[in-house]
Amino acid sequence: MKAVYELFEVMEMGTINDQTVEKIVDIQIQQKPQIKIFRKVMLQFMNKYLGWESLKEDIAKIYVNKFTVQELIELKQFYQTPVGRKSSRLLPELAAEGAVLGQKRVQQNIDELKSMIAEEAKRLKKQDE
Repeated sequence: MKAVYELFEVMEMGTINDQTVEKIVDIQIQQKPQIKIFRKVMLQFMNKYLGWESLKEDIAKIYVNKFTVQELIELKQFYQTPVGRKSSRLLPELAAEGAVLGQKRVQQNIDELKSMIAEEAKRLKKQDE
C-alpha cells in the first residue's frame, strides 16, 4: 500500500480525480444548460461520493490487485519524468474528451439502438408465448 500511495502522490491523483469530477459535472451542464443553477449542489454530491478522499482507499486496493510492488515503483519513476507528469496532468482532459466523444457517438446512432431494443423485445415476447 505504501508504494501505491507514493505513486498516487507523484501522479497527483487527488487533484486529477477532483478535476475529473468537476469536468463530469460541467459536461452534464453543457448537455443540459438548465441545470447550471444546480452546479454547486451537483459538485457537493459528486465530491461526497466520487471525491478523492472517498475513493482513495478503494482505488489503492484496485492498484494493489493489478500491479506488483516493482511495477508500482516503475510507474512512480515514469510519472516523475516530464512526459509522465504531462500524461498525469492531461488525464482529466483526455477522459472528459473521450466521454464527450462516446456520448456524441451514442446520440448520433440512438435510433439504431432503439430499433435493436425493439427487435429484441419482440423476440423475447415471442419466446415467452
